[in-house]
Amino acid sequence: MKQFVKYITLVISLFLLFNGCENKEMKELKKENSKLKGQLAYQDDKKKSEEEIRFTGEAENNRLKDITITITVDELKADGRKWDVMGGPDIIGEVYINDILLSINAPEDKFSTAKTISSVKLGKGDIIKVSLYDKDLSKSDLIGTGVIIFDGSFNLEKKIGSALVKISVE
Repeated sequence: MKQFVKYITLVISLFLLFNGCENKEMKELKKENSKLKGQLAYQDDKKKSEEEIRFTGEAENNRLKDITITITVDELKADGRKWDVMGGPDIIGEVYINDILLSINAPEDKFSTAKTISSVKLGKGDIIKVSLYDKDLSKSDLIGTGVIIFDGSFNLEKKIGSALVKISVE
């Protein structure tokens, strides 16, 4: 019976509301409803602002960059021997930046080489994989393999095997 009375009261309240007649309870409900809408709108605006700030930071962090990779190989192998009978190493290898392959194929007998790749999306925490070899006629010697985690700085250096790998971000 109580349920029926509540139902009838609701139907009458709605009828009065739609016909322009409002009682004190209806005015209070509308006032509460208005407050809730205002709070929800404020929370939505605040959430949007936080998302915009986060997105702006991500956009700056992940904008396209030009990256120069400079590789300098030690004069001697880790075991103290020369790289090649006739001179320095013949540097070959691969650098992966976010699954973009950069092939390294330096001139023969050079201890260093540099290569630039343009318009790369690189953000803090991204992984750069490096594999370097001294190309020989019979068997290539490993110079070094390793991983560099981009920390957001413009210049990184890391010793990978017998090579110093420098990454400059422009």
